[in-house]
Amino acid sequence: MQLIMQGIGMDFLRVYTLNITAAAFPVLTENRRSKKTIDREFLMLGDSHGWGQGSPDYDGQCWYSPHMTFPYNKGFYARIQSYIQQKLGLHPAPLVPLSAKEVQCISGVVRHAEVPFFEPEAEGFYYPLKISEDGQANARFGYLIEDHKFGLGLSVFTPLEGDKAWDGIGECHVDATHPFRKLYVGVLAGPSGAKLEIDLRTPPYYVRPPGYPNVRRIAGEANADRSPAEAEVTGEGNIFIDTYTPEGYQDRIYAIDYGQKQSGKLCLRYAGANSAADTTAASALVEGCSATFTPLMIRGILVDGNRMRNISMGGHTVGQWWGDGTTSCHDRSSPHIDDILAYTPFTPTLALIQLPVVNEYLAQTPIAAFKKNLDIVIRKLNKHRNPTGSKKMDVLLFTTLADRAIQFQGKNSLPVSYGHYFAASRQYCVDRGYGFVDFQLYFQDAVEQGGLDYELLYDDATHPSPFANEKIASGLISVLDMLM
Repeated sequence: MQLIMQGIGMDFLRVYTLNITAAAFPVLTENRRSKKTIDREFLMLGDSHGWGQGSPDYDGQCWYSPHMTFPYNKGFYARIQSYIQQKLGLHPAPLVPLSAKEVQCISGVVRHAEVPFFEPEAEGFYYPLKISEDGQANARFGYLIEDHKFGLGLSVFTPLEGDKAWDGIGECHVDATHPFRKLYVGVLAGPSGAKLEIDLRTPPYYVRPPGYPNVRRIAGEANADRSPAEAEVTGEGNIFIDTYTPEGYQDRIYAIDYGQKQSGKLCLRYAGANSAADTTAASALVEGCSATFTPLMIRGILVDGNRMRNISMGGHTVGQWWGDGTTSCHDRSSPHIDDILAYTPFTPTLALIQLPVVNEYLAQTPIAAFKKNLDIVIRKLNKHRNPTGSKKMDVLLFTTLADRAIQFQGKNSLPVSYGHYFAASRQYCVDRGYGFVDFQLYFQDAVEQGGLDYELLYDDATHPSPFANEKIASGLISVLDMLM
């Protein structure tokens, strides 16, 4: 039991991992060396093990969807999420709707309404913009496609109306106490659009690199940014965006990059109207909207673009993740990966994949099909928002536990055994050059060589116990610590 008692260290990494090198993780390595702190999408895939079933204080007697873990679970993926958020300083509340308590209305009038989306030109930032062909993506994935997305809510800025043209400027402040580098501002542009001024007031010891801030408009399948003619940056770093366009209403997203992390007070201000704007057009969208002033309409603010999501799916094989036509333990075939990616704005930086070996064994998936399905899933993830298909995503795969009765109690195996799948998993990573962590072998050695009671590894016949969940989390954190 020596390795278990010593915890996860270099001996564990030497014996139970493959390809944990800078060359095998070029994306994370380049991000680290180039100081990239924004637009990082971390996707975590698995089955009910990755879901957190059997984790510390687990009480799941029923569930909303087999495609969505409990928000409060403490499984190994939840531990990783919490650790990486703290390690990288990921923003704890990346979406700030302007009705949130953090927002202070300084002057003018800010109305709140729900307005449908109008031809959004950026993809993956909105909810619910896309649904699957059968209309069930929202029901399947719930908060995984709702959280950190621009919704139907709209904040409408106008000055106060009085005897004079302006009795007060529409203005809101947000206390940006958590350092950030980049803002994504969602606006509704159109024939009644007004100008938006963004003013970030920072303490004197925060500095900005030369050439920053800059402003870009996000558009297209790849969410490529472009320098917009309707935006300008002053010498003091204030940003003006004219949301007027005569072509009709359109949801737009502007990315404001400050070059390195900033903190302070973020001021959003109504900055007047385009002379061609229609003062009456917005009244058809927002009840009670003034016919005197053209409104400024804002969906909200997304901070930095970093996101970690656990999209493990209980009872699914790898083929069932992408929709290979077979039925999982819980539902019929559906393109789950495509559904999730419809709500993903960037090419994933890292795919963490817990290999669903228990479900592959129960389905008796042929080994060749198991490997082919992994290729399909990884290729789909890497090509997302990446039309050329060049390598933009790193991959780390790992095993967990097999069926307790077969692994440790001598029960007869089906023809394609657990051993076949574990060996194939390792060889797959050798052949493709992907990172690999073999927790199944780690636990097996601890039982056979060190005297660990195998019952302590299991919550039931197949799911990892709280102890096993903690050890898997520790091992993955040790690996990620070297890479991030």
